Amino acid sequence: MNSNRRTVATKVEAVEGVYEPLVAADATLIVEDITANIDAEFKDRRPVRATLSTLTSCRTKGQGTVTFTFEMKGEDGNSDGVPSWSRVLQACGLTETVDAGVDIRWTPNDNLTVAPSLSIGVQIDGLVRQYRSCRGSALSINMVTSE
Repeated sequence: MNSNRRTVATKVEAVEGVYEPLVAADATLIVEDITANIDAEFKDRRPVRATLSTLTSCRTKGQGTVTFTFEMKGEDGNSDGVPSWSRVLQACGLTETVDAGVDIRWTPNDNLTVAPSLSIGVQIDGLVRQYRSCRGSALSINMVTSE
């Protein structure tokens, strides 16, 4: 598998649980080590009917996991000066405070219900997986200079 053919797009959901359509402009993160898994449950269908042929099972519910590493670098050309990767930090439970033209601060918030949810699209070798109502449960920041 060619690891260079992988992208991640993220967008904050206006209404939690309603998938936000993603476009190429939403894929501005510089990402590495992308994994995307879907865990789905299926229900067998056995209705009473005139034929003995079986029906295929139905997917009833599922959830997934997306993990990736991204560079915390630059503003991405946004007019507000806030980098696009900021929405990922917010979805992981960090509260953002913007001092326009000066700096941006993130502080931990234990209440994930106030964190925005994301729609995430992951493309791996042409296959797109879409996730909605995404929030981070793990965040590790490794600051490296002079690379």
